[in-house]
Amino acid sequence: MELAFRPVEDTGVLFAVVDPHRNVSFSLSLYQHTKDLVLHLKDQVFGSSSAPPSLCSGESQFLQLQVRAGQVMTELGGDKVTRKLEEQDFRYLRAVWKQPGTMVYLGGLPEGSSSFHGCLQAKVQGVDVDLDLAQVKSGDIRSYSCPSALDIQGK
Repeated sequence: MELAFRPVEDTGVLFAVVDPHRNVSFSLSLYQHTKDLVLHLKDQVFGSSSAPPSLCSGESQFLQLQVRAGQVMTELGGDKVTRKLEEQDFRYLRAVWKQPGTMVYLGGLPEGSSSFHGCLQAKVQGVDVDLDLAQVKSGDIRSYSCPSALDIQGK
């Protein structure tokens, strides 16, 4: 997954995979108080890294997230972090991803809490995501009125 974003506030869920029972299986969030980018796997913190100082400076941020057998990699602001992913956790994520009814949420969670506020553009598995076609979209997320610096097609 690739995200280009410009947050207005330094808090909110950027990406979440939610199973058919509405359990958050995997998520990536910004936390205001610690200024961290935090990954959650099931109900546990899987890892965190410091967000760049330019997070809410008005500059565009580019984030890449890759989940593979044995590892999860995030890259934000030129900082690349690779974490070990246990085999059973990878199998769990793959099973949830393939399960009918699993949903991908960008910019928030189903109950509306922890919403991201700002400009957001995304690619998931190499495909541009049109946020205006989402089943539910918060008014706090902009996708087409963002500056062209957020264009991730060439990235």
